[in-house]
Amino acid sequence: QFFSSKYTANQRSRALLSIGLISIGLFVLLRFINVYGDQPWQHFE
Repeated sequence: QFFSSKYTANQRSRALLSIGLISIGLFVLLRFINVYGDQPWQHFE
């Protein structure tokens, strides 16, 4: 349905970009607050 004719290419592009950026932001947020119990990111020198 997302690729049906009622969406223009510009609308599709903007929506997919928004979904991608939100997904990346959510991933970083989850890593930052460490909800799911993995080891925190380590910084090696």
